[in-house]
Amino acid sequence: MIELLDPDLQMVVLAALNSPNGVQLTIANAKGGVMKTTFAVYAALMLALTGEQVLLVDADDTNRTCLKWNRLAGEAWPKNVMVVGWADDALRTRIENARANHRHIIVDVGPSDTTLIKQAWLATGHGVVPTQQYPGDVVQLPTTFQLLRELTEPVKLQVLLSRAFPARKSFTNAVNHISGQGYPLLKGHVPHLEYIAEEWGALPAEFTHFAEVVAEILGVPRHEIERRMKQAA
Repeated sequence: MIELLDPDLQMVVLAALNSPNGVQLTIANAKGGVMKTTFAVYAALMLALTGEQVLLVDADDTNRTCLKWNRLAGEAWPKNVMVVGWADDALRTRIENARANHRHIIVDVGPSDTTLIKQAWLATGHGVVPTQQYPGDVVQLPTTFQLLRELTEPVKLQVLLSRAFPARKSFTNAVNHISGQGYPLLKGHVPHLEYIAEEWGALPAEFTHFAEVVAEILGVPRHEIERRMKQAA
């Protein structure tokens, strides 16, 4: 079955299958409107291609966007991706207990409850912080990384430029600013494309840009990502 997937998805699936403890990832930013939920849903749906059990945790009690997406997708939604709404003080315990039945866990946390963000980070040990390239977004990253410094356990965070316009000067400025502040920045990015927004509530027709980023998160060497992307072009 893996051989039938596009090369970019093959990278993600093989990397996930070979992850000793599965993929455990929190998507969070103390600022909203940065493509958190979209990235979380795409990641969960890609992991579903492993054939293993995936848990998508909607920890945004205000919007419940993952749950809404799941309902709108209806019968098309993969049977091995369970979506739950957990946004309470027991979030970390719930996630840790869920590992008995789900090999891969993706958590989408809303921006307003910083306690939930920290709980999700501690439960998964790894987080992605999506941000747009504009100054008003980038300058708010310290608020999120301050939460990381308040933890007593190690958590790996990586910044993702989302809804990106890489040809614009603001993209280069954002890369330089984020790197200059010492925040770990993913080399891959998700561009601003109309079709991504239009696929809300449905199963995506393609995963290309998201797969490149998830492959990088899972540790696929950059030269392999670039080689596969050229093959697929």
